[in-house]
Amino acid sequence: MRIFITLASFSAFFNLYQTQAIYPWLAARYAVEISQAGWLSMASLFGMMLCAPFASKLTYKLPPRKTIIFGLYTLITLNACIAISTTLETLFLIRFFQGIILPCILTSGMTIIGQAQCKERRTKWIGCYVTGTIMGSTLSRFYPAFAIDTMGWQWGFISCAGLLLLALLIMAHEKHVNTITATTNNDDEKIFYLTQLRHALSDKTLIMIYSIGFGILFTQSSVFTALGIALSYPPYSKTAGEIGLIYLACLPAIIAVITVPTMYTSKNETLLFIILLALLWGSMLLMTKNYYLVIFSVLLFSIATYLLQALTTAMLSQVRKVPVNFASGVYLFFYYGGGALGAICSATLYSAGGWAGVTIAIMMVHALILALLLWLTAAFNKKKPCTISH
Repeated sequence: MRIFITLASFSAFFNLYQTQAIYPWLAARYAVEISQAGWLSMASLFGMMLCAPFASKLTYKLPPRKTIIFGLYTLITLNACIAISTTLETLFLIRFFQGIILPCILTSGMTIIGQAQCKERRTKWIGCYVTGTIMGSTLSRFYPAFAIDTMGWQWGFISCAGLLLLALLIMAHEKHVNTITATTNNDDEKIFYLTQLRHALSDKTLIMIYSIGFGILFTQSSVFTALGIALSYPPYSKTAGEIGLIYLACLPAIIAVITVPTMYTSKNETLLFIILLALLWGSMLLMTKNYYLVIFSVLLFSIATYLLQALTTAMLSQVRKVPVNFASGVYLFFYYGGGALGAICSATLYSAGGWAGVTIAIMMVHALILALLLWLTAAFNKKKPCTISH
């Protein structure tokens, strides 16, 4: 089961950031400008944002294993389509359709995690899920850039499809996943959906999780989009393969996620968020100083963002007021909405104001999220019943 969960999240995230480190190739093949680079990264994120709220509705009658396997077949086909695409508009549409498929895979993965028989098993499965997201998102930036530089555009993306096919073959032999059933419901579907949506959008704890998720991917998408563009220009002037190689510095975050399992059950979530946020901003202040500091900063930045993601995933998996897969779908709407907005804003702001413009935008978003969290916390504490001692 751990292998299946890891490969499911890996395969989904492997498709998410494929254009982020290949700006030199995009400029040569499609005459892409700096401001347009963000739109290509946004396409898949925008597709995810639109599909995420409905992913649970589309998949709740289907066994999670079948949904994930079918989704992988589709992603393999779309990677092959990228290999033969000849226009920027076609590439944008393919990336958009990739984004539509991903929430169905990820919400099915969350359904499997939510049906864990004990908290210890759920904690381990969350670790596998987040490990897969780290591996997938890292290789999503590194492998296409490396493969295209080595084999050319067409064979590079065909090899991406081959990598997904290998993951599919391994997952197809995981027998234990067949014991996980689909989420069932005997109520009228429309009433059920609207009721759950109302609960998901009114629960203060869930709203906190949504806002944190929005901020996490807005920040990560903004930083990595701007960084990919910055490294292709002087004083760095790196090739696509060299830019992708830098993102391998994200991989040590896997060790952090695996070796800090106590964070999933900790009662001091606020303290953890403060520590990780400080690490995130410390790493951002070091970026673009020089090439070696960039690598070190990416390492620290990835540890901070992925541990934040692990913490919010753990909080989300413990939701009981609405089904986990439904809450996950709504969460992904805000999460990838933040990523899509970050990709667009980052490329536009970088072309206009450089790294400082990107940093100021992230600072403003963080300030707004912090204000919302403080307001929700105050409102939540007001509603707590007072106890009178006699």
